[in-house]
Amino acid sequence: MKRIFLLLTALTLIACGGEDKAVSDIKKPVVRKEAPAKVDLQKLIEQEEELKSLFRQKVEPLKYKPNKDPFRSVVEVYKENLANQFNENPLKNATLDQVKLVGVLSSKLGNVGVVEISGQTFYVKIGDKIGLNDGIIVDIGDKYMRIRQMEKDIFGNVRSVIKEVLISDGGKL
Repeated sequence: MKRIFLLLTALTLIACGGEDKAVSDIKKPVVRKEAPAKVDLQKLIEQEEELKSLFRQKVEPLKYKPNKDPFRSVVEVYKENLANQFNENPLKNATLDQVKLVGVLSSKLGNVGVVEISGQTFYVKIGDKIGLNDGIIVDIGDKYMRIRQMEKDIFGNVRSVIKEVLISDGGKL
């Protein structure tokens, strides 16, 4: 029994001793020798003046100003942008309910609408933008003006709608 035990112990030690050499071979890093970089001195001599002129120029760092203030509320920025939109064009600031078609001027080139918005009078033609929903005047008739605008429904779908503004005073100029 002792002999079998000694034999098994000797076999396990021999088997373990062989693995150490194989593992040690795997763990060694592979060292690659790289050739030194070659520098063409003749080209450097030819480009010497050009390189000197490049390094003589004074380099100024970029002046960076961040566009967003990280401490401002998003709601404040949104309200400020809305306020800026309302200052651009009085025709774009009015809803179509506030627009009154006072008259229509007819000519050989086409009709011109006379529009009154909050006491101010404007002359509009086909293609002009009007209203909060980026409406565009598509037609001016003798007693009406048609405006195409984009509207959102309650589900967020955007659709094109044509609204008609009728003449209010009933006269043709």
